[in-house]
Amino acid sequence: HFFQRAIMGGTRVRCASVQYYRVRSQRYPLARHEIRHFGIQGSNTTIRRQSRRTGMKIAVDARSLATIPMTGVGYYTFSFLEALAQVKGRYSVDILLFTSGSSVSRPLLDIASKLPFQHRHIRVPNKLLNLWFASGVWPGIEAFLPRYDALWMPNLNFVSRQQDTPLYVTVHDLSFLHNERFYSVKNRLWHRLLNIRRLLASATLLFAVSHHTAADIKRFFPDL
Repeated sequence: HFFQRAIMGGTRVRCASVQYYRVRSQRYPLARHEIRHFGIQGSNTTIRRQSRRTGMKIAVDARSLATIPMTGVGYYTFSFLEALAQVKGRYSVDILLFTSGSSVSRPLLDIASKLPFQHRHIRVPNKLLNLWFASGVWPGIEAFLPRYDALWMPNLNFVSRQQDTPLYVTVHDLSFLHNERFYSVKNRLWHRLLNIRRLLASATLLFAVSHHTAADIKRFFPDL
């Protein structure tokens, strides 16, 4: 798996003000899925070095970087990519970041320029692109990107792809399932159109940022 062999590879990743480590941790089996916990550990944590994998191209959903002001997910994504950039030379892995929107904002260009990765901006309004992905019409994201071997989504978002392409999804929380009434009508509609169950079911592997989130996935989607 690319996270094991390329991204985490024995490195410490800073996400906002919290240090996350790839460690040997309890696993949460979900039939075809496996949720791994990125735990907050002490400085003496033993980090497992992973073997290399060559010639791999990973597409990364970087749309969260375009949100102004940047949200927690945006900081998580940027910090993760910054840490990945520090070990870029150790692995023969190409990273392709993609964003979307009718135009490219200056803040987004500034952020992308700080990362040593290829960036592809999809010049399609986000609402239109989300409807395209939600409809399941083929081709999906492949229509906008060069060939890639795996897709990582740092957060829940709209996407459609060829089913034989590995998809890895990071889940931060499922608060919108706990307390839907606290969300606006617009946000509730967004989550329903997103179809969380279908997205998680289509993923090759799921990552939870905490044991609590992992337990929530098991609770709300026990049949996955």
